[in-house]
Amino acid sequence: MSSQILINGIVIGALYVMLALGFSMIYTSTGFFNLSHGAILLTGAYVSYAAGALWGLGFAASVVIGALAATAIHVVAAAGIYLPMRSRGASMWIMAIGSLGFAIVSQAAIGIVFGTRTLNIREGYVAPVLQVGEVRVSYIDVAIIAISVVLVTATHQFLQRTKTGIGIRAAMADRDMAQAVGIRVRSLELLVFAIGAFLAGTAGGLYALKGAIIYSMGGPALLKSIVVSILGIPFGLVGVFGGGIFLGVVENVVVANWSAGWVDGVSLLVLIVFVWLTAVRARVRKYR
Repeated sequence: MSSQILINGIVIGALYVMLALGFSMIYTSTGFFNLSHGAILLTGAYVSYAAGALWGLGFAASVVIGALAATAIHVVAAAGIYLPMRSRGASMWIMAIGSLGFAIVSQAAIGIVFGTRTLNIREGYVAPVLQVGEVRVSYIDVAIIAISVVLVTATHQFLQRTKTGIGIRAAMADRDMAQAVGIRVRSLELLVFAIGAFLAGTAGGLYALKGAIIYSMGGPALLKSIVVSILGIPFGLVGVFGGGIFLGVVENVVVANWSAGWVDGVSLLVLIVFVWLTAVRARVRKYR
């Protein structure tokens, strides 16, 4: 495996880490399998495109606006759809179906506004490149890795060291007990939705800077979120980070040696193999 493939994999993996951390935070705090998570990335990407290519804003401002817009839209969805559904006794499966419906509506709305053709926020712009030996790394790639590390670290520190973060972790561990001791669980859950959506929206804006924006990329983004989240479950935050980088590198090896058309299938295969190995390991421990 060449160094260039490794670097490219780390860059893509950094985006997967932000996606997966947001998805896993929402799931572990609410028990809600958010099937609209890929639509958050899609929203961030398209709003970033509008801010940069149509409104003429700089790349940094475009990513921030895309992330904030994605956060606002999906927090409203959480407050107006998902959490009221649960308060009325809806099961998590019903909520998941509701989120799938919201994802479909979001993608359709984006198609109406922007069309379904592939877009590129960087059209006519060539990003400066750092050359180290045979390895080429653009400044955008460096920014993606740096922003991912900063946001993931900041999220971890927030959860571990602040009163609000400790409340979120308490609600994750036992929602009913957290409510019993006076923690405002609903408000914390909305905050978790906001953090998760901001991470995914930022990933969408950064993805828009790196490559083409594809109308159908919400579904694959959801798949990567699920795969990396499950890979990271046994190992916590370190596992999520390692799982994202691992998946990004594996996908780039596939693209370099075979075809980009195999990428999503390989992601699913990685998930299947990991779950199978986990089940085998648990069975071996059981009979020792």
